Amino acid sequence: MNGRYLFSCFPGLLFLALNVGCAHFAPPPSPAQAARAFNARSLDDPGLKQFLERNLGRPFEPWPLESWDLPKLTLAAWYFHPRLDAARAQWRRAEAELLAARRSPKSAPARGPPPPPGFPPDPQFAINRVS
Repeated sequence: MNGRYLFSCFPGLLFLALNVGCAHFAPPPSPAQAARAFNARSLDDPGLKQFLERNLGRPFEPWPLESWDLPKLTLAAWYFHPRLDAARAQWRRAEAELLAARRSPKSAPARGPPPPPGFPPDPQFAINRVS
């Protein structure tokens, strides 16, 4: 009985073993690249302006701002946070995967042979006929 149980679990274990190696790893940027990206950040970034306008719900003219309050600085910190860059990249990747999935041809579900003539199409029909 124990061998039968092991044999019945084998396909699932094989599936798990094969999919363990499918993890994606992106190496971190080199220190020089990270330093360049950090030094390129600026409070006069046009993308930051769009981010602030979208999240605070009002336009900012003139740009760059002459004074910054706590909500604006908090949003600027979120805009430039490196983990948000990673989240944005994952979001773009997920959108691309969805687009690719929508474009791929749809396959029909596998069906068995047709039922013999006189076979009821669904179980509820058979129960009603017997009752």
